[in-house]
This record gives sequence, C-alpha cells and structure tokens, in this order.
Amino acid sequence: MATKLEIINSTLAYLGNPPVNTLNVANAVVQALSSLYDQILPDVLACHPWHFALKWQELVEDPTPPLDPKWGYAYLLPGDYIQAWDTYPWGNYTIVTGKVIWSNINPPWKWGYIATVNEGLFPPYFVKLMAYALAADGAMMVTENPDVAQYWEGKASQQRVIAQNRDFTAQPNPVIRDNRLWARHMV
Repeated sequence: MATKLEIINSTLAYLGNPPVNTLNVANAVVQALSSLYDQILPDVLACHPWHFALKWQELVEDPTPPLDPKWGYAYLLPGDYIQAWDTYPWGNYTIVTGKVIWSNINPPWKWGYIATVNEGLFPPYFVKLMAYALAADGAMMVTENPDVAQYWEGKASQQRVIAQNRDFTAQPNPVIRDNRLWARHMV
C-alpha cells in the first residue's frame, strides 16, 4: 500500500535528496512536491482507463432543468469524478459547470468514469509512474538542472507505456461471441 509520503520520498531519492518523515509544510521542497502531486494526480489518472480507478455509478438527477432546450435532463457529476469512460445506456451529453451533465437520457443513467482513488489502491507500476512524473515536474525546482528534468520526463514517458500495458493486460480481452443472426446474414 503506497502513500503520498512514500511517492514523494521516492521522488526525493530520484532527485538526490534525503527522504522525509512527514509532509512537513515548513520544508519548502516537500510542500512544493506535495502541491505538484495534487496537481498532476488527476492528469495521470485521466491519461488511461486504469482498472483500479474505474467506477460505475447511477447518476443523481439534478432538479434544475437544463438551460439549453436541446437537452431534456440534468444530472449531478459524482464527487470523485475525473473523466468519463462509458455510459449505460449510451447517449450524448455535455458537461456544464464541472458539476452538472445535460443529456437526453432519462433516468436511470449509469456512468463509468475514472475516479479519484486512495493511494492505497495504486498498483506498484502506477506508484512508480507517479514518482517519475513527479520527479519530471519537480526536477527544475529541486535541482535547477534542465538535463535532470528532461531525463525524468523520458523515464516518466517510458513508465507510462509500461504501466498502461500492465494495467491493460491485468484482465482478459473481451471475448468475441458467435452470433447466429450475423452468421446467417453473412452467408
């Protein structure tokens, strides 16, 4: 189980700094890395439909109707929402104000989305990706060396590919099933 502190300590080690015992706000480097971590985590989660961060939820209808007449229903986005992944049933929508969705899909409407998750759910390949991404973003602040920043950006890019592959292969591919109706049509 990873923690934010462990990921920041890995980043500090990658950048040649000693680890810390707490996320002490008196330490300017730790405070800056903690802030950077909070900024990049949603972006790194949103770059791939990570299986550990996917969530399905039935949306709650907003009692305020949409202001745009082409939409019939308004729903509230879940509080832990980062990015849409799938809907059931499928339908067109638009996200307004970052908290509300307008659509023509009547309730109940379920959304599959990438959610904010606790660090304890991060698999090791994602922990490493976060530490590399944080090192890439924080390198100039910590080392003031553009070569170090470029090096960690390359490492983060490589780890993103590795992590996405490991996450994708963590469950079997969907099975293609034979359909007699299609088979007769194709004959």
